[in-house]
Amino acid sequence: VHIDASELRSLDYSGAAPAESLLSLHGAAGIPSCTVNFCQAPSSESERDRFTRFMEKISAARNLHLHHQHLPYSCFEGFPSFSSLTRLALQGALLIPGAMRRVLEQAPNLEILTLLMEFSTVPERLTAPDESSFSVPCLRSRVKEINMVHYQGDALQRMMARLLFRNALVLERMCVVLVKGPFALQYGLKKEIEGWMVAGHVEKVFL
Repeated sequence: VHIDASELRSLDYSGAAPAESLLSLHGAAGIPSCTVNFCQAPSSESERDRFTRFMEKISAARNLHLHHQHLPYSCFEGFPSFSSLTRLALQGALLIPGAMRRVLEQAPNLEILTLLMEFSTVPERLTAPDESSFSVPCLRSRVKEINMVHYQGDALQRMMARLLFRNALVLERMCVVLVKGPFALQYGLKKEIEGWMVAGHVEKVFL
């Protein structure tokens, strides 16, 4: 399939990371909005390379919704630069800190980050990185809104919330959608998150 993407306004792709012999996008650098769902895990280094090359083709996007449920963490080691990206939604099991930091480092102009967290098991021997390691350019000076959906307060989610909110220096709005549970538990999670925020005058929404 050969697509002239020079006038394309949005792209919605679902499938395995395609080989260039199967799908070529000409002029894809101008696509402003992309939704990508890799529904098959790369099983080899060559397939991981195809993931990276495909992401490079859409790296000029300003709005990206990435379904990453089936992607191994190794795919994010070569995550390309998205220098024009202002809105990012990551959907799937919450990324470990190293992978999340790599994505944020590659999006220096990001303004809105949304984590649509699907349930998963917390990785064994999870080690919390130093908070300063998440002091990346977009969090220090660009990110104005952070949304976390399906927050249940497990070890990885709490770690990620702390790392993000402690370093989001210009945050203006945050929204956390809690999973259903006892009021006392939800209240405790809410107060904990509020204690991590360092930016002043933030609009706080808990649902």
